[in-house]
Amino acid sequence: MNCKPGDLAIVTFALEDSNIGKIVTVQKFHGLYAGFPNTWEVDGNVISSGTKRRTRCLAPDEWLRPVSGLPMEEETEQKLKEPA
Repeated sequence: MNCKPGDLAIVTFALEDSNIGKIVTVQKFHGLYAGFPNTWEVDGNVISSGTKRRTRCLAPDEWLRPVSGLPMEEETEQKLKEPA
């Protein structure tokens, strides 16, 4: 599986081309849906059925790639070096 609950993921394939490249939040595992054995319930601003906008939908795991990095609530501090 590519994702786990809580991951931010990028949509790499979709039936609606406008959803490709969107960032969604993986909520919970759904299981078998529409012939896909591993689907997730995801949150995001996606389009389904033509122009109908949804904030929550199902997405196959193979259509998602997690976005790695620091959690959004964490901050990092960078110290600048003195010029030589």
